[in-house]
Order: sequence, then structure tokens, then C-alpha cells
Amino acid sequence: TKLSSLYLSSNKIKGLIPPNMGQMHSLQLLALNNNLLEGPIPPSIYQFVHMYVFYIEHNMLIGSISSSINNHTSLQGPDLSSNNLSSTLRL
Repeated sequence: TKLSSLYLSSNKIKGLIPPNMGQMHSLQLLALNNNLLEGPIPPSIYQFVHMYVFYIEHNMLIGSISSSINNHTSLQGPDLSSNNLSSTLRL
């Protein structure tokens, strides 16, 4: 729960993003880009309070982006591109 950075980019990680990732309350940087992740973004991901970097581009994620991502005023340009995500948000 005290981990502040998780950088797992370009590791060919397959599967779903674990739903319990939201329990990492101190996480400030999450980089899961350029992997083989699939499925929806778990709602717990949007609960990170201190997050300022959120990179999950170039995976196979599906579903919609929660509007709660706009509640993160410290978030600097999240990159969710090159997935199959939908949203009406302006990021």
C-alpha cells in the first residue's frame, strides 16, 4: 500500500488489470503501457488520490473511461490511446 511508482511498461504482460490495484493508496505513477492487457479498466484505478502519471496506452483494453478521471486535478496528461476505449471526456 506504500508503493509510489509502478513501472511495468513493455513487458508483454497479459490478462486483466487486477481489480485490487486501487488498494495502493500511495501510487503516484502507474505505467502499464505497451503490454498485452485486456478487458476493462477496473473502477478501483480511478480511486488513486495522488496519481499524477497514468500510462496504459498500447494495450487491448475495452470499455468506457470513467468520468471520475476528471476528479484527479494532479493528473498530468493520462495516456489511454491505442486501446478500444470510449469516452465523451476531454483529457
